Amino acid sequence: SSNVDRLFAPAFAPLAENGSWQAEPSPAMGGFAIVDDDDDGKDGRSLSKVIDELGVGWSQAIVCFLGGAIWAADGAELLIVGSVTRAVGQEWDLRAWQRGSLVSIVFIGVLLGNGASGPMGDGFGRRLPMLVSYVGIVAFSVLSASTTGFYMLAVVRMLVGISFGLGQPAFNTLLSELTPGKWRLTMNGAAQSMFTMGELFAATLIWWNDPTMKNLDWRWLCIMGALPSVAGLVACYFLLYESPHYFSEKGYDKEAKDVLERIKYLHKAEDVSLDFKAKTRKQQPNSTFDNVRLIYSPGLLYTTVTMLYSFFVLNLAFYGILYALPQVMQEVDMGYGPAIGLMLGALWELPGYGLNVILGPLMTSKSVVLLYLATTAVSLIAFTVGAGWEGLLGGTLLQTGYIGLKVMPLMGFVVLYQMSSEIYPTVARTTGVAACFAGGRVGAIVAPLLYEQVYEIHGWRLYFEIMAASMVLNMIMVWFMKIKNPSEVDETTALMDAQKTSA
Repeated sequence: SSNVDRLFAPAFAPLAENGSWQAEPSPAMGGFAIVDDDDDGKDGRSLSKVIDELGVGWSQAIVCFLGGAIWAADGAELLIVGSVTRAVGQEWDLRAWQRGSLVSIVFIGVLLGNGASGPMGDGFGRRLPMLVSYVGIVAFSVLSASTTGFYMLAVVRMLVGISFGLGQPAFNTLLSELTPGKWRLTMNGAAQSMFTMGELFAATLIWWNDPTMKNLDWRWLCIMGALPSVAGLVACYFLLYESPHYFSEKGYDKEAKDVLERIKYLHKAEDVSLDFKAKTRKQQPNSTFDNVRLIYSPGLLYTTVTMLYSFFVLNLAFYGILYALPQVMQEVDMGYGPAIGLMLGALWELPGYGLNVILGPLMTSKSVVLLYLATTAVSLIAFTVGAGWEGLLGGTLLQTGYIGLKVMPLMGFVVLYQMSSEIYPTVARTTGVAACFAGGRVGAIVAPLLYEQVYEIHGWRLYFEIMAASMVLNMIMVWFMKIKNPSEVDETTALMDAQKTSA
């Protein structure tokens, strides 16, 4: 297939050499549905089993790096936009609510992007949303530097957020579908650790521009902050391949096997057979409404609601802490300056990713989530109590709580993102992941607004206590959540198809 075919496949199916692909009119997929004539399995093995046998190697490392650049760009952009808000405010004489909204508007855009990523990823493949994401991040980041007023900048920053939101769920799904089961948590953690790399890249740019951060050239920073996305766009266009699970789900068994051949070559797994059980029914693409119905079907309703709340609480805590700590550190004696504290906090995020590598093989995903919630809640209380006490005990509680607040939420990000890509069937997987991401973005939007309202009335301690209580409730919900294997959930898909057919 040509580059154009690969870019848009399977939105427009390339014609196979044997001419077996047939296009039929269907409003569910922009006017066409692709039907595969050859639907016979070879030896009955599942596609997941083949990927497990191919093992982990260069193919996952390449995809991890290519898609992880989205997280690096996210980390860089968020740190830059938060750092230059004051400089923008001084140049345009902005009010307090306008300065704050320049940060919140990015998360609103990410929320919208997450909502669009599901239908695009499930309807047109995982690769296309990632490419569109990179194009948008580069274009709108550069455009930010040419804005001339608050409202123009706000609109452009929202478009940057939408671009982030498009790529992240699709990449999360793609990486999981290309990785053997026992390695998914590790690869997910490695990819998300690039968020911290993006933060360090942005911090270097800020230091280079103005170490005092009093006279930042925010336009230059907006342009330079897009560099990770430029690299990601070029590399993804030439090197990134589509998910074999997606190809198989849509009936593209030949294309699915082509991807497996590439993985086999990279892993030097000559002895592994690539034959897998093809779909036994003519696959008609689900509409967006069908996919939404599926993730909220009776068998998945409690799981979806719990995951949405889990993502909400995680983002409420992480971005709430990220927003609150620079202000809290000006009131609490940490033993070092606020700027040094923020730098140390960024470095403490890295062990959070590493913990998943250690705990992943030893604990279930559900157990890791419960551990993250419990330890983060304890850290919130320890920090709050330690800030009011003097002496060795108070200092120990304060520092231990601070480290826990930086380490444990990062562990939560990795395991929850991984869970979201495993609990939904292939046909609606990106829709399910996008819904979870969207729930998290609501938490990110609410966090700074809630903090300001609570702080104005009762101070910062009450906000930390509210977050701790939210995590306790989250623990109870997760405790009662039953996580099904995606193959079991696929029974719901078949049931919905049967209902549509009988109707």
